[in-house]
Amino acid sequence: MAASSAAQAVNRAVQKLFIGNIPWTVGRRELREYFSQYGHVTFANVLFDKVSGMSKGYGFIQYSNREGYSNATGKDSHFLEGGQLIVEQTGGGGGGGGQFDRASGRRGFTNKVDQFDLQNVMNKS
Repeated sequence: MAASSAAQAVNRAVQKLFIGNIPWTVGRRELREYFSQYGHVTFANVLFDKVSGMSKGYGFIQYSNREGYSNATGKDSHFLEGGQLIVEQTGGGGGGGGQFDRASGRRGFTNKVDQFDLQNVMNKS
C-alpha cells in the first residue's frame, strides 16, 4: 500500500508545472481557466506577497493526468493577458537560478525548477 501511495505522489509531481511571467492581473482562477484547455487541472495557484498583496508573477498548476500535462508542455509558447508565460516542469532536482534577459529585464527559468530553486532565486532578487 505504501509503495502505491509513493508512486501516486511521484506521478502527481511529474504532472505539476511551474508557470512564470504571470501578469499581475491574473489570479488562480484565470490561470486554471487558461490551462484547462489542455486538460483537467486539479490545482492552480498564483503566489502573492504577504505584505503588499501583489502577485509575485509565478505559480503552479497540476494536471489530473499525463495527457493534459503533455498537451500544455507540447505547445511552443503560452500567452495570457498579453504576456508570454514561462512553462517549466517542476521537480527533478535540476537547474535553478534561471537566466537574466537584458532585453526584457526579466529573469526566465530555462531549466527544471522546483520550489527550493524558486526560493533561492527569490531570496537573491
